[in-house]
Amino acid sequence: MGMPEELFMAKFLEGARDWLGADTGHFIWCDDRNHEPVNYSGDGFTDISAVQRFFSHNSKITYPGVMPAFTDLMRSSSSGTLGCNESNAQVYVRSDLYQDVMRPCDGRYMLYLVARDVQGSPKGLLSLLRSSSDKPFSSSDHKKLIQIEPYLRYALSGEAGGAAMFDSADHEGMVVLDQKGTLLSLMATQIPPSMATSNSPT
Repeated sequence: MGMPEELFMAKFLEGARDWLGADTGHFIWCDDRNHEPVNYSGDGFTDISAVQRFFSHNSKITYPGVMPAFTDLMRSSSSGTLGCNESNAQVYVRSDLYQDVMRPCDGRYMLYLVARDVQGSPKGLLSLLRSSSDKPFSSSDHKKLIQIEPYLRYALSGEAGGAAMFDSADHEGMVVLDQKGTLLSLMATQIPPSMATSNSPT
């Protein structure tokens, strides 16, 4: 890759959001040992307090019919939609996961994927969100997400970078949280265009 994973993720989220017509893109990194959430990358509007609640509370809870606890989710190969056309769509909307985290982030509809590297090790949760004023994600959107999964898998297998670096950058800013959801750093940054061009996956 030639660039740390988190720098790549900033550009990947921007591209995935545009290609799939999402309002926002999010990636919650997990650590290699316990698969607990350790870092966050985002593209578009984010309610940071909602992300902090997820780190400190919601990630530890199983939501029956919606989503398992984060560490259990990371051990799966799960991908799909929430709140869209699936049979449990209303269960998601009534859940604390939606009310505490996704609703403040305007995430009425969610498309997600557990991201892994080429060795099959979990790296984190990719989620794309659409607001209530938009249309639900479709099965075609899900298929498009699956199509780009091999590129993401390859990109997450680079020697440089890693969630342990706690370093994430995007043209809209950088947020660093610890495992308890405490805000460690919030700053604006910019990726040089040459890096974005020369290191983008093909």
